[in-house]
Formats: sequence, C-alpha cells, structure tokens
Amino acid sequence: MVVPSDDWLSEPAAAQESRPSRVAWDDDEVPLSEKAVEGSGKLTAFINQLGLLLPRYLSLVLLVVVTAMAAAIVWFTLGMAGGFVVVGAVAAACGGWVLVTGRASWGRLPSRSSGAIVLTVGVLLSVLGWTGLRWGEVSSNDSLTPAPAATLPSPTPTPPPPRAPLGTGELHAESDTDVSDEGSARSAAALAALGTLEVREWAPRNSFDRIAHFGESWPDVDGNGCSTREDILARDLRDQRREDPCVLLSGVLDDPFTGATLEFYRGADTSFAVQVDHVVALSNAWRTGAQQLSFDDRLRFANDPRNLLAVDGEANLQKSDSDAAEWLPPNELFRCEYVILQIEVKAAYGLWVTPDERAAMELVLDNCDLLAEPPAPSAAGAPSSSQRP
Repeated sequence: MVVPSDDWLSEPAAAQESRPSRVAWDDDEVPLSEKAVEGSGKLTAFINQLGLLLPRYLSLVLLVVVTAMAAAIVWFTLGMAGGFVVVGAVAAACGGWVLVTGRASWGRLPSRSSGAIVLTVGVLLSVLGWTGLRWGEVSSNDSLTPAPAATLPSPTPTPPPPRAPLGTGELHAESDTDVSDEGSARSAAALAALGTLEVREWAPRNSFDRIAHFGESWPDVDGNGCSTREDILARDLRDQRREDPCVLLSGVLDDPFTGATLEFYRGADTSFAVQVDHVVALSNAWRTGAQQLSFDDRLRFANDPRNLLAVDGEANLQKSDSDAAEWLPPNELFRCEYVILQIEVKAAYGLWVTPDERAAMELVLDNCDLLAEPPAPSAAGAPSSSQRP
C-alpha cells in the first residue's frame, strides 16, 4: 500500500476529493490515461531517434545536396557528360577514402568492399563523362551521314575552289624564292590581322549544342546537290573514283596534319579514317564570340570552305576542340598555314582569341620563314633523305 505524503494527509477530506489528479511525466510515475502514456512514449522515442540519426546522416545529406547542385551547374554549362564527371569524381573520392582508411566517409559507406564498389563506379562515370566531353566536338566536326539540304541567304552556287597541295601549306610556288616571299607576306599579313583581334578569356559553354547552334552536319548550303562534306572531299583528295558527282568511292589524301599519304575508301568501317575538320572548332568558336552571331552566320561558319579541311581521322580526334595554344599539327611544315587559316577565319567572323592562343599564334608566325625553307641537300648533287626512294 502506497502511503500519501504529509501534505496530502494534512488536507481535509473534501479537499482531497476535489483535488485534481496529477499527470506525472517521470518514468516511475503512472499517468492517468493509457492514451497519454502511448502518445508521450511515441513522441519521446521519435525525438530520441531523430536526435541520433540527424547528426549521423547530416554529412550524407549535405554531400548529396552539394554534389547535386554542382552536377546541375556543370550539366547546364558543359552538358550531361560534365555532370557525369562531377558525380563520378565525388563517388571516387568517397570510395577511395573508405578503401584506404577503412573509415566511413561522408557517404556513410560501411566497409572497404562497399568503398571499392563506389570507387569503381565513380571512376567509370568520370571516364565516361570525360570521353563524352572530348568526343562532343569531334562528333560535330565530322559526320558520315549528310543532313537534309539547308538554304542560306545569298548562297554561292559554285563548288569550293581547288586547294593547293598542303605539304607546307599554301606557300607553294614555282621557286624557292617565290615560296619564301609569299610565305613572308602571308605570315606578315596574318600577324597584322592577329593584332586586330580582340583578346579575351573563354566565354562559358552555356549548354553548347552542335545542331541547335550550328545546324545539322554537312547540309547542301551552296545548292549544288552535294553535301558540304562531299564538296570538301572532292576539293582535297586526288585520284578520285566516283559513283556519281556527289558520292566519292575512293581517293588519296595528302594529309596536312601529319604529312602522310592516306587512301580513302568509302564504307561504314573505313570512311572515318578521313574526316573533315573545322580549322576553328565549333565549340571554340562558340566560346570566342559565336554566341553573338545569328544562326544563319553560325550555319555559314560551320560550312565555310575556308574553315574546313579533309584530314587524318586520328589526328582530328587528338585535336578535338583545342586552340593553337593546346594543339598544333604534328606536321611542322603545315603549322604556319594552319595558324594563318585560323586567324583568317576568326577575323572574318569577328571572333576573339585568348591570351594563350594569341601568344602561341605569334610564336608560330615568327618562325614561318624557317618552316618554309626547303631542306638542305645531304651532299653535293645528292637528293635529301626525304627525296630518296
């Protein structure tokens, strides 16, 4: 039997009967209602559990939120491939930390085996995203399937003029003296034109999209019935064999990028060996002023014969969307011509150059006379090593 306290006993009986019962909240006291017991117990348990889980998984929540925000920003500027790179890098970092230290990372990974799995997935995502970024411009540079015909204002109904042999650029002439004079004049003119180009840093990619911003690949912009790609192959290849005026079956390319001689054969597994390169890459143009051009001007830029060359496919993959500061043709004899073409195209469309790009172009142009000089004979009256059979 429970004995009441002294205060309770000292109260009159009537007061004891009218005194409201107390609801106790301590564990050793009994509440009046089982419903109150059940409700207070659930609320207390929920608060206790939340208090334990929130600090434990707060890092995971923050990691997910920050990663999602970063991936969204990069996705918007660089596309889906950029988002893959961000997510993959974060996953690889978390997985690598757990695998090396055996301690849970911000991702709350419970074991080294789970860390290894997350690390592998993160690396694969990063590689996939990076490959997508590098191939984005390459795929826009060369397409084997002609697009439907498109019409530009004031089209030129004539095919592009034949280009001179491109071993040492368009500096060929009848004599070595003429080559040197013409080379000096063109490099000097290009250097002067370079001085007129605005110098700025890269603009954001802003969700660059080849088709949306520059039109379908290789339309028939000049109305001659052939795609732009076929026009360039017809201009740059020799010893051509054709099925019809717009279908080249085979030919030989004196590749300007490598200096090698390539045989072209049309086919699903062989056509890719010879690609049509944008001398000023489309994404490079997009980030150096083309965003301010009209769609018609960008379409004209993407199909301008001055900005297009048939080249070795592997070399084109290596170039991707690089500028002159990041990549130059392996064939040093073509570097002057390559830089001159880039300057002419950028000047024609009002594009700018970056500080590093301008410095690289100036360096090449300053050495054009040396590159244009013919090789010295190896002995009196004997052909040079490059002329020997």
